[in-house]
Amino acid sequence: MPVVTGAIVLLNDTIANNAAYFGGGIAYPDEADTIENTIVADNSGGVTSGGGGDCYDSSTTDNAGSADVGGNIDGDSTCFIARLSTTLSELILCSRHSRSMSRQVLRPTP
Repeated sequence: MPVVTGAIVLLNDTIANNAAYFGGGIAYPDEADTIENTIVADNSGGVTSGGGGDCYDSSTTDNAGSADVGGNIDGDSTCFIARLSTTLSELILCSRHSRSMSRQVLRPTP
């Protein structure tokens, strides 16, 4: 287990199309203090079947745990509880759609 000092915050990040021995996206995501509004998708890696794709840790799902404060999506459920899509392109489309909808001004009805 790596020694970590200081705050680790992932905010509004996209981690995609990486490969590494221990999870191509994020290794030990539960070590982060906060992960928010982050897309992690299409990453690969692994020493074993639990070696991770998007996230690597001791579990095969929801490795971010309490660091996940919301607004996060991943492609293979190794990072976060909610799995919205399976491919990076689907995740990006979902993200763009969400962003455009949040910019719409709602006018009160008379």
